[in-house]
Amino acid sequence: MDLNNLLGQHVVLKGMAKNAKGWAVLITEDNKVIYIKGLLEWSDKLLDTEITIKGHLKKIKLIQDPQIDNNGAISQGAYGKQFVLENMEII
Repeated sequence: MDLNNLLGQHVVLKGMAKNAKGWAVLITEDNKVIYIKGLLEWSDKLLDTEITIKGHLKKIKLIQDPQIDNNGAISQGAYGKQFVLENMEII
C-alpha cells in the first residue's frame, strides 16, 4: 500500500496496535508505521492486537531529528516526516 497516495484523505487502516517511544502506532500488514496523533499509548486491552481504525492521514514532522552534541553523542530521533493519523476512531 502506498500511503503517499492516500495523504489528505479519510482512510481505513488495519494493523497491529503497538506503543512506540512517546506515541501509539499502528503497524500495517506491509510494515508501515502510522503514528496516532494525540494518543500516547494503547490500552492494555488493545495493545498487541490487530485492529481496524479510521481517520485523516497526514505526513508531518512529529519526531525531532537526532542531535549530535560536542562529544559526538547522538540523541534519539528520526529524520524526515512521519505518517500520522488524526481524529482516529476504532471501528
